Amino acid sequence: MQLMEIIKARHSIRKYTEEQIAREDLEKILEAGNYAPSAGGGQRSMMVAVYDKELTAKLRMMNMKA
Repeated sequence: MQLMEIIKARHSIRKYTEEQIAREDLEKILEAGNYAPSAGGGQRSMMVAVYDKELTAKLRMMNMKA
């Protein structure tokens, strides 16, 4: 798929499923994020990926309380 086709096919998702993505796909997404430009070009961002469903649920509850 060409880059322009990918950009045109982009859409927002409003409904999520319980299906977990493959760990390899998650790693590719994180790698792409590492190469994404940042504002000003000098600031590094930090990404945290949680692959454990139980830990995700605990973090979700903590976030809702905050």
